[in-house]
Amino acid sequence: MQHTAEWAAELAPQLATDSPRHLIAAALHELLVTVDRATPLGEAQVASLEAAHKLLEADSAAYHPSETRTEILREALGSARAAVSAAATATVLAQDMWRHEARAAAAGARRPPHHVPVPSPTAPAAARPPGLLAPDKESPWPSTATSRP
Repeated sequence: MQHTAEWAAELAPQLATDSPRHLIAAALHELLVTVDRATPLGEAQVASLEAAHKLLEADSAAYHPSETRTEILREALGSARAAVSAAATATVLAQDMWRHEARAAAAGARRPPHHVPVPSPTAPAAARPPGLLAPDKESPWPSTATSRP
């Protein structure tokens, strides 16, 4: 959260002009205030604009020492990587949600196919599948338990 506050404070003076860099700064400032970065989609949105802002900053830093420009480009690359990773995560989550909703709609009120009701051993014989004995009956199979002295 401190990173967000730092960005907002850094971008505030740039909002007065209409250059592309400043328009990106304004959009980034708005996102930092309104978007929840805890979600992958929110993080992807913010990181994308951070990358764009840093690339425009690197272009304006062409007259600065190459070390400064290199550092700005590294930051832009890091933001771009974060945007791709967050967008990929958001995509997978959206696909999973869509599949879940589609399965739920197809199933209607039915139980999931993996749910098999297991009858109680105390149920009447007709309700028990073959081989499930009532509790008062002894198994015809020898016990595998061994008693040790």
